[in-house]
Amino acid sequence: MLRLYRGSNGANALYTLKRFLEASESYDRALSLDPNNASAWNNRGNALAALNRQEEALKSYEQALALKPDYPEVLCNRGNTLRVLNRHKDALDS
Repeated sequence: MLRLYRGSNGANALYTLKRFLEASESYDRALSLDPNNASAWNNRGNALAALNRQEEALKSYEQALALKPDYPEVLCNRGNTLRVLNRHKDALDS
C-alpha cells in the first residue's frame, strides 16, 4: 500500500508541475494497484482534461463516481467536462 501512496503523491506532484502526460501515466500505475481509488480516478481525469482528452477524462470521472457516487469534486469535474464537450443537457442533468 505504501507503493500506491507514493505513486499517487508522485502523480499529484507531476500534475502540480503541469506535467500532465506523466501525471496521467503515474495515475494509471497507481490505479493498476488499487482500481477502487476514487480520488486517483478523479485526478487521472483532471490530468487527461488538461491534455484536452475530454472523452477519456469523462470515463475516469465515471469510474470515480461508480465507486463514490456522492463525490462533489468529481460531480463538478464531470459537469465541466460535459460542458466543454457541448453536452450541456447532460451537464445539467448530472
